[in-house]
Amino acid sequence: MSALHGGCSDFSDDFSGDAEVEYMPAPAPVQKPRQSKTGADAEPVTTGVFKTLLADLQKNILTDVTALRGDLQGLAGRVSTLEGSTQANQQNIATLQKAVHDLQQLNRMYEHRFAAQEDARRRHNLKVRRVPEEVLEAELPHVLRCMFTAILPPGQAISPADFFRVPKPTRAPATRDTIVTFCNGKDNAAVLTALHGKTPLRFENMALTFFDNLSSGILVWHRLL
Repeated sequence: MSALHGGCSDFSDDFSGDAEVEYMPAPAPVQKPRQSKTGADAEPVTTGVFKTLLADLQKNILTDVTALRGDLQGLAGRVSTLEGSTQANQQNIATLQKAVHDLQQLNRMYEHRFAAQEDARRRHNLKVRRVPEEVLEAELPHVLRCMFTAILPPGQAISPADFFRVPKPTRAPATRDTIVTFCNGKDNAAVLTALHGKTPLRFENMALTFFDNLSSGILVWHRLL
């Protein structure tokens, strides 16, 4: 016992005095990382959850389809409106074309009537071509009266009313035509009868040709017939 006691005394001496004992903290417990509930750990999708998801999907699709249907109906309305406008425009164009055609015919009719009136005014006129420009306009009555006396039967008298030249020549270097106006159609017809088969007429170094003094409108109308 004394030996044991003495040993204890020695052991207590070792922990007495100024000796320091180092304290070692206990290690912290290792935390396992959290794992998501996937695979076998995930909660199973129940029939109710699936039906809810399917109902939401159907609702969204129905909403989109309804909106698309509204857009298509609006587009169909616009197309129908455009088709109606196009048909109306085509009818208006056809109406305008008919009106233009009718106006053109009416204009041609009035032009013909005007030309006929102008021709009636010129009916007693005679156009003489190739009277030289050296023959002054004041000399035309004397020269042409002498020509008429030479071609008409003896004793047949005529009464020309007027003699004048047209404002412009028919062709650039050519001489201007001369118009002879008669008081009645009998004198004009007598001159044309006397000139039948004699054109060009040789008279005082002139080769004269004669024409009816028709209006330009009548000449155009005759060419169109």
